[in-house]
Amino acid sequence: MLSRALSICGLVVFGALCGCGSSGPEKVDVSGTLTYQGKPVNDGAVMFLPAEGSAVPIRPVQVVGGKFEASGDNGLIVGKYRVQFHSYEKVFGGDNEGDSVPGMEMNKELLPEKYHLRSTEVFEAKSGSDPVTLDYKLE
Repeated sequence: MLSRALSICGLVVFGALCGCGSSGPEKVDVSGTLTYQGKPVNDGAVMFLPAEGSAVPIRPVQVVGGKFEASGDNGLIVGKYRVQFHSYEKVFGGDNEGDSVPGMEMNKELLPEKYHLRSTEVFEAKSGSDPVTLDYKLE
């Protein structure tokens, strides 16, 4: 009976030790800046979308005061991304014609479509990479 209990304890300890390593897909730490016409984007996002033929998930990264960061568990999964840029201004529904919810806080896009819907920017998060710094200067 004692030997069975020791065997079970040994298996539990072994299982716990095996589970201590990192799991899941490899990730790359990415940080940087986003400016538009020479000024930091105060409130926005850098959207990392799967590039053609890539199976990575969509990864939005918040921009505050012109800076963004995706690191640790929130880093980018290794793969190729199409990058979109957004800069927002808070507005309230009813302020613009066609708003469906008067008084509801909404984000108004400040950047031209060439930086988001029609962006051609690509980034590849490579396996074994050191942390990557990206500085996007939009004109």
